Amino acid sequence: MYLALDFPDYNKTKNFIERNDLQGVPVKVGMELFYKEGSKIINYLKEQNHSIFLDLKLFDIPTTVERAMHNLADFEVDFVNVHALGGSEMIKRAKSALQSKSSSNHETKLLAVTILTSMDNQIIKDDLGLSLTVNQEVLRLAKLSESSGADGVVCSVRHSYQHHHVAYVRPGRDARCLRDRVRARGRRQRGVRAVVRLDLSDHRGAVVPAYERTR
Repeated sequence: MYLALDFPDYNKTKNFIERNDLQGVPVKVGMELFYKEGSKIINYLKEQNHSIFLDLKLFDIPTTVERAMHNLADFEVDFVNVHALGGSEMIKRAKSALQSKSSSNHETKLLAVTILTSMDNQIIKDDLGLSLTVNQEVLRLAKLSESSGADGVVCSVRHSYQHHHVAYVRPGRDARCLRDRVRARGRRQRGVRAVVRLDLSDHRGAVVPAYERTR
């Protein structure tokens, strides 16, 4: 369970954490906060013993992503991510950069984003020129990410009335879902985790979700 820190600056983030006594809970830092505060916010969160998912979704040529990831590895956060659409070589180089900075005490894990939740079948067909459906493209990119060395993927899974982000970790293993907001019981809530088993060996490409409420 990672709490999204969707705030514009350090002060608002710090006030929110302290006011709600959230010291030490796992958190997600996105572009808005990181681009404003950079190392300042990461260092503060680490001092408060937060597990950190740095959600920057890198997407560029392999060399650029590799060099950027080499620098991000110095923060020693728990997760960082890239766009799977950047291709196999980009994912491999990102993972290699993280491993080059790993130690016996820490290695930042790499997640690959498949298809954004804002996209539907029409958008990926008309705007991206992709012939597959969203679900098919998610499965394809999950396979690509796994074979390229990513530790997990982030994707959209629709099940019943809930809409989750999923982190998939290797075939046959449970996935920890990193989602800042989910719709449950008619309202948005934070702090819901889902466990999803994604069987990439299934010729039908089946996704079998099994959701687990954490509170």
